[in-house]
Amino acid sequence: LIRVALLVLLMVALFLVGSLLARPAAAESPHEQVGIVLIMDNSGSMKTNDPNGLRFTAARLFLALLDDGDAAGVIQFATGSQPLSEGIQALGSAADRLALIERIQPAVGDGWTDLYAAMADAQTMLEGFDAAGRQMVIVLLTDGIPEVAGQPAGYEADTLALARSLNVPVLSIALTTEAQTPFLYRVAADTGGSVVP
Repeated sequence: LIRVALLVLLMVALFLVGSLLARPAAAESPHEQVGIVLIMDNSGSMKTNDPNGLRFTAARLFLALLDDGDAAGVIQFATGSQPLSEGIQALGSAADRLALIERIQPAVGDGWTDLYAAMADAQTMLEGFDAAGRQMVIVLLTDGIPEVAGQPAGYEADTLALARSLNVPVLSIALTTEAQTPFLYRVAADTGGSVVP
């Protein structure tokens, strides 16, 4: 049941990304491709909420369904953040997608939920990528709220401000009911994104 739910959630995210590419009624030119930064939570709570690592399978399938000409980067975060790709990579062929997919390997969840660090890595990826002709989107898969050890005052506000400064819609996938937090809804409202419960 969890596996089906994860796959459905990522398929919904792919649909939402696709809806961003819909042809506008006005004369403005539509984007034909997307550029995605996929940010995956690997904090300690994932040991309980996704004990079989099905989020990795779902993420791999999600990337496999992108079209030639799309682009993607992948970040995994827990206590700190780790880019799994070398920036955002253009996917010109099935071989490009496969190379990116192979970078997503199951890992046991551990540590905190340092979303600020993940957003900082997303910022670096976005700044280093020429998005011309692509609608850029962040897809965030998480089961919790941003938390770090000895959390400083204003950590959530700083994380929200950083997400807003990226000028990219954040589509958040709340892996559990508890993950449907006011924080994720603020991120969605402030970035023009959405929350998929």
